[in-house]
Amino acid sequence: FNADRRETQRASGTLELSRPGKFRWLYTQPYHQELVADGESLWIYDQDLEQVTQKPLLQATAQAPIMLLLEKKSLDKDYLLTELGNDQGLDWVGLKPRKDEADVREVKLAFEKKMLARMQLTDAFGQITLIEFKEMQLNPKLAEGVFSFVPPAGVDVVRAAQ
Repeated sequence: FNADRRETQRASGTLELSRPGKFRWLYTQPYHQELVADGESLWIYDQDLEQVTQKPLLQATAQAPIMLLLEKKSLDKDYLLTELGNDQGLDWVGLKPRKDEADVREVKLAFEKKMLARMQLTDAFGQITLIEFKEMQLNPKLAEGVFSFVPPAGVDVVRAAQ
């Protein structure tokens, strides 16, 4: 629990992304889950459930904050931008969706030396998710096929409707 008596959970993993529309987000703690976007589909692999879900990428991520990192478009089209100042050496920018139906009520981005260091999301229920980016590398050489996903043998594959 944090100071506001809210339950806190911590997860860790790695994120590799390539604009536009490709990423691999691998959760390693406290559970194993893999999210892979290949530019057309989003694949979600839950190792514990032995299940893979495949969804059309745009349908699955249209309002998702990951799109802030994946798209090469101006943020002020979809968000009201506010400079929030410096806090503990980080320069913060606030983003509020222009559309009320968004699942995320507010996004705050923190930059350290012009590099994204944190992303804080507040959802429609007031739950806060804080993502810290560490050991960031710009334009690294990525392994071939890093954004391809082949379901492991024996897992259930659920394909969402188009």
